[in-house]
Amino acid sequence: MNQAVDNAVIRQSLSLVDLARPLIGDLQKKIDALFTKEEICAFDKLILTGCGDSYIAGVAAKPAFQKLAGLAVDALPAPEVAYNYNNSKFNYGKTLCIGISISGKVAATAAAMEAVHPYGAFTLGITENLEAPLAQHVDRVLKHDSPEAELAPGTATYFTSVMTLLLLAIKMGEVKGRICAEQAEAYREGLAAYCEAFRPHIDEIIAKAESLGKKLAPCTHYDCVGSGLDYASAWFARAKLYEAIGKVTAVENTEDWCHVNYFARNPQNIGTIVYVTASSPAKYRCIEAMQNMARLGRPTVAITDVCQSEIPAGIEVVSIPTAAESWMAPLMQFMPLTLLCGYLQNELGETPLRGITESPWGDGDRNCIYADQSHQIEIVMDREKEGK
Repeated sequence: MNQAVDNAVIRQSLSLVDLARPLIGDLQKKIDALFTKEEICAFDKLILTGCGDSYIAGVAAKPAFQKLAGLAVDALPAPEVAYNYNNSKFNYGKTLCIGISISGKVAATAAAMEAVHPYGAFTLGITENLEAPLAQHVDRVLKHDSPEAELAPGTATYFTSVMTLLLLAIKMGEVKGRICAEQAEAYREGLAAYCEAFRPHIDEIIAKAESLGKKLAPCTHYDCVGSGLDYASAWFARAKLYEAIGKVTAVENTEDWCHVNYFARNPQNIGTIVYVTASSPAKYRCIEAMQNMARLGRPTVAITDVCQSEIPAGIEVVSIPTAAESWMAPLMQFMPLTLLCGYLQNELGETPLRGITESPWGDGDRNCIYADQSHQIEIVMDREKEGK
């Protein structure tokens, strides 16, 4: 592995291949003991919710639950579930609501669990903190142990959340009889194999990320673009660029990019990241969009398993392996981007997340955005008491 630059987000990105198999083994034991067969078979609807990376992990996993478990699935930001979804006209009796928060301290996610529970939803919290508010406001907890966190744009934590949800989707599909035990095991092996498939390409991806870090560092802002399954990775890329280097970054689905972001002035200053998988129904629209990105002079990168000969001239290509199933792709396709974030940090001399406590984002001791949010849970509980 040839690596001249080292920082926390680069280390986390490069750890994922080795992390995959042990993580699958640990999580599968917990998932096997999580629900009874009767409980799983009773669920016919699923709500996936969280904030930030945890929310988009639900978006990334939604297709797996739809295909494997045959569930009607909503993936929503926690405030939407907490404040706009808890209407008594809904019957949540056969609904599983999963709240995701690595820290367990995000009050909006705990509030979402509190909001749906009175209407009969069964609530599950996915977190590593059994003492935090989320764990105190759910029927059951799936605890996972994320790798020790360094100050970095969350990478291993997101990987862990997506892996947890994909394994749970496989388990639910197996118990519901939609897939057999052998197929379920093949899918679990497919997740591990997809991660392992990146190993032979690591040096190539590192070299490309380092080169792109130099090329994209002067950009004044960025667009992240994707459609369907690829949109989750584009959204996650937007979040990591904000956290890593603090430059304004937009996320857009490919079609809306053609209708809106296409018209941005000074395109030569807009670094553009495009995610497109070879199996995507939107593949050719993405290629058409990239033709126009190149024509506009945008510095554009495609992170893709599409054959390089199909990508328009003038587009930088980061080639990645193809997942055995399309719903597996979000598990690893983000990795070249988080590596790129590490090299952009190095080029720009940036501190990730502005050092958490740096003014004006913090007050010297803490990040001000993470002040006490317990009032959000109290608002939901007060509304329930009032019968609203």
